Amino acid sequence: MSVLRISDAQRRARLAWRHRLVPAARIDDPVAIARSVVALHASDPATVHLAAAERMRTPGVEAVERALYDDRTLVRMLGMRRTMFVIPVDLAAAVQASSTNDVAAAERRRMVRAIDANGIDDPAAWLRRLEEAALEALNANGGAHTTELTDLVPALRRTITVGSGRWRTEVRMSSRVMLLLAADGLIMRGRPRGTWLSSQYRWEPTTQWLGGPIADVPADAARVTMARHWLAAFGPATFDDLVWWTGWTRTRARRAVDALDTVDVELDDGSPAMVLADDVNPVDEPDDWSALLPGLDPTPMGW
Repeated sequence: MSVLRISDAQRRARLAWRHRLVPAARIDDPVAIARSVVALHASDPATVHLAAAERMRTPGVEAVERALYDDRTLVRMLGMRRTMFVIPVDLAAAVQASSTNDVAAAERRRMVRAIDANGIDDPAAWLRRLEEAALEALNANGGAHTTELTDLVPALRRTITVGSGRWRTEVRMSSRVMLLLAADGLIMRGRPRGTWLSSQYRWEPTTQWLGGPIADVPADAARVTMARHWLAAFGPATFDDLVWWTGWTRTRARRAVDALDTVDVELDDGSPAMVLADDVNPVDEPDDWSALLPGLDPTPMGW
């Protein structure tokens, strides 16, 4: 049986429509925009707004900020590849279980080793006490910026040495504890201090910010969910690209793909790829178009 070939022109047409890069596909709903590319890259705060603006009929910061900080239908969190993303809130549980929990575990192991190297007895317990104190203060205060939190929990001002050689540096425990609590899904990044270009976020307890905790879902099921969303947005694509984008091991990625109904296809360069079984039909190619994308835009970063 011959393998279906999907041309580069057809792949480009899919991106044009599905990623809302042609004028006819644009929309002023930031949540729909994020969903169309699975997630917006957010390592650089500006990228979130610029990537959304490229896909909006009437670009503006206000709609994105409203979704993030007022409606809270978008959330900012660490996810795939230990990268910051802005995602639709209904995907938060899948991102947390498929990727962020592993990030949290790795970061905690790294932090415990660093604390131990600084001569602190029982480093895991010491770190746990700091986390509990910080979370208790945030819950009591209804959220706080990191500098405000160190006034509430002075122990967070403690610094430790991390790294070695030219990478040796002193870090304050407040920043590391906030990272760990956020990676555990216990706190969220709220409205930033200053403009939309700022990365100094107010930390908010997740139960208060979202009205409840992030749902606990099985990791395998969460990876299937994320693989399906990625293939719907970026397919046809290669297995290696899925592994890179997610940051999963090949074994985990293969298990997720095997749980999906996919079809093997061939790309123009002869590379084997995959597409969802209900997504093999060609799409109409748009008229001539171009898109000016910011750095870290989700379309080129999808592979």
